[in-house]
Amino acid sequence: MAKNLLLDKTFACLAGGAIGDAMGAVVEAWHYEAIREKYGVLPGLVTDLSAHGRRVNMGPYTYTDDTHLRIYMVEAIIKKGGRITAYDLADSWLEHYDRRRAGWSDPFRKFLRGLSPRETGEGSFRGMMSCLGIEPIGIVNACDPRSAASDAFDVACFNEGGYSREVPMALAAAIAEGFKPEATVDSVIEAAKAYAGPKTKEHIEKAISLAKKYDDPIEAIPEFYDKLLVPTRTEIYIKSSSDSMKFFGTDNISHGEDPFEQVPVALAFFYIGKGDPTKTMIGAANFGRDADTITSFAGGIAGAFSGSEKIDKDMVEKVNKANSTDLMKQAERMQGAIINVTKEKERSLESLKKLM
Repeated sequence: MAKNLLLDKTFACLAGGAIGDAMGAVVEAWHYEAIREKYGVLPGLVTDLSAHGRRVNMGPYTYTDDTHLRIYMVEAIIKKGGRITAYDLADSWLEHYDRRRAGWSDPFRKFLRGLSPRETGEGSFRGMMSCLGIEPIGIVNACDPRSAASDAFDVACFNEGGYSREVPMALAAAIAEGFKPEATVDSVIEAAKAYAGPKTKEHIEKAISLAKKYDDPIEAIPEFYDKLLVPTRTEIYIKSSSDSMKFFGTDNISHGEDPFEQVPVALAFFYIGKGDPTKTMIGAANFGRDADTITSFAGGIAGAFSGSEKIDKDMVEKVNKANSTDLMKQAERMQGAIINVTKEKERSLESLKKLM
């Protein structure tokens, strides 16, 4: 337990995201039936990576580009000392970018060629890049989902255009709502819906309507596959790649990179898990498909909501050690920025009161 609830929830959100990323990465691009054949139920973090060609050389408990991109966001917030824009995120990419860990980005290449960070995402296909790493936007706007959603839209412009920029609004709003001491599972879902675009809201409502039928996240997965999947062209590419999953073969590969699938499914597992981080993450990881991203989102939401008391300490230690990081230190470094944002909002409110 951290020394105060704000720090505790910040840590739990970052930890849930990193653990979820590492947990889901082991079965990224797997069909849920392949996961059941291999593990029965994937129980959490595992050491056996032999069935996943793309992970075997990275070592157990390591996270993916999802968390590395979240660190870029954290560093931008710390450097700015408060809320950030697409410009601040672009500067953070310039300072911290490591292609080996974050992959290549066409929007970043456009930025290097002189395009505005608010324009670089235009023309990109709808994908998960708009949402990756967005959780710190919810953290720095703790308890203010409207501001979190607004900032998320701005920042998302750096990576994608169109409807993709609206989905991270729901994710950031859910995180910000989860910080409220009085937050409930239902209020987190409602915040995600309230500050999302209409198409995003529609997908969330569909996912939650299905989630309400289940108490066990594992039991929900087959129906989620029937009714919530949003196939993308990337799936065709993945099926043609011999390195994607060597153990089961291409017939059991299932991959989706559409945010209209990822965020609603993450929220659905959060709902079934009643906000418990471990139950939420295990359900999301066993879903497969883009499991690292979905489980990372789900873990971040559940961590912000529940705090560190229900975050497995052994998992935190394993992820910290495997990735040479310190999740609590990241959380501590963010506290000044969160306090600055709070004071700025208080000053604005006091100025407004003087006008009344």
